[in-house]
Amino acid sequence: MPEGSGLGLYPYGEVGSAENDEVSSTYEGRHLTVLGTEITSHVAGHTLQQSKHPMVVGEHIVGVAFTTETATGKTRYVAFDTQGLFLLSVVATDEDGDNAVVAGDELYIHKTTAIISKNRNTVTHTLFGYALGGVTAGNTAIITVMVHWGPDDEEELVGQQGAPFVGADASQRFREYHYEAQGGGYPHGLHIELNISTVACISAQALVAKVRWTNDTNLVGGYCAAGEFEIEIAGGAGLIDNMFCIHLTSHIGALTMTTTVNVETAWIAIDEYAGEEGSQIKNLFRIVDVDSDYPYANDNENLFVASSGDKTPTHALKFLVNNVAYWILCCTTN
Repeated sequence: MPEGSGLGLYPYGEVGSAENDEVSSTYEGRHLTVLGTEITSHVAGHTLQQSKHPMVVGEHIVGVAFTTETATGKTRYVAFDTQGLFLLSVVATDEDGDNAVVAGDELYIHKTTAIISKNRNTVTHTLFGYALGGVTAGNTAIITVMVHWGPDDEEELVGQQGAPFVGADASQRFREYHYEAQGGGYPHGLHIELNISTVACISAQALVAKVRWTNDTNLVGGYCAAGEFEIEIAGGAGLIDNMFCIHLTSHIGALTMTTTVNVETAWIAIDEYAGEEGSQIKNLFRIVDVDSDYPYANDNENLFVASSGDKTPTHALKFLVNNVAYWILCCTTN
């Protein structure tokens, strides 16, 4: 869309508006009018927008048409309502299959077919409104729908298992955030907190990261990581406390469960699986000095230092390998 242009009748269209003019239509902009060519979804069997049918404009503008789109004339305008209660056909399915619709459920509209369901895959669907009635799982029925155009990203699904969102651009970044904290205090670039309440869980993960390839022709031939952490200090602007810090905490306060000990036996678990012999990862840790000076000859803060003679250990780190205990002996002197 060219700079300064607008959607449908909105600046600068046929309304002849000027800077600072109010451009909203009735009900504070609730009713909108757009070109038929700007409508991205149509109900099955129709290539033109039908009156009283749901519609999508662009990616996320939704509503119900007042008028039927006509193919006559150079421009074809369609007026629609972005808010209200309408009797509409709803399919009781979601992204995983049949799923009953109950009053209060969020409903989503397909961006191409205009089918309304509970499918929340944002690649193909966008939020349409809320159900004010019920539909049996797998069935299609006409119920009252509260149409509401507005963002809702509390729970977002992009693609799904077996059918991910596909991007064909080289070196594509699918989601990217850049923040700058100027208020001091304790800023968090990303804070994830998962509370388990009311019902017990089989397992729970606050963050899951996975890199996956499916055959030998599309493998990652070079560097590959499921997670990467970096700290960059420009011009000596700060000091590094911990590059990557894991705060391990057991129970905080008393629990009322019968057994109040940790169920798992390890703070950090490393599980290795291989589909065939010889394909296992060879090393648990690898440390590389990019300056090819390992260790730094004149640095008093080496990661490792040479030691002569046997030392008497004072402590030990315990590791479980296939449920067999091993210890790395440690001492406090070089």
